[in-house]
Amino acid sequence: MKSFTILFALLAIFATPLHAAEGDTYGSVQYALVTYDEEGFDEVEPTALVFKYGKFINDNVSIEGRFGIGLQDDDIDVDILGMTFEAEVEIETVFGVYLVAHTNPDAQGTFYGVLGVTQGELKVSIDGFSDSESESDISYGFGARFGNFTLEYMNYLDKDAFEATAISLGYVF
Repeated sequence: MKSFTILFALLAIFATPLHAAEGDTYGSVQYALVTYDEEGFDEVEPTALVFKYGKFINDNVSIEGRFGIGLQDDDIDVDILGMTFEAEVEIETVFGVYLVAHTNPDAQGTFYGVLGVTQGELKVSIDGFSDSESESDISYGFGARFGNFTLEYMNYLDKDAFEATAISLGYVF
């Protein structure tokens, strides 16, 4: 709930400048290889498709919204009461709001840093039964844009018991 408060505070702070700003907007689609590492389990690497939409609020700062959906799940073996089961782990959704600082957004090559709030939902299926869990957290990352292509690292969720990070390759339009 605390993360939603931060999310809505960011939206409230930037809603008026975003509407009034005459900055450029951009969109992007990314293929993300997500690494989900939970204490006591093997790491899994499901994939996701992430859509970004951003608007510059000044020459070097933009505010960005993201929405992602899972593409491919990953399987791990889970020991339950001495029996081993195969568990499918997949990303249901990812969404968030971020501030992005760009070194030189008009250049062909530029670097950027990302800070914001993410909510993600993960689904685990074992032997016909499934359960979904959603979490939110402060997120951060960095990336580089070369022409219309991006390469990015994001730490989406970092809790005591688990961490969700992603390496993404994207196309900006």
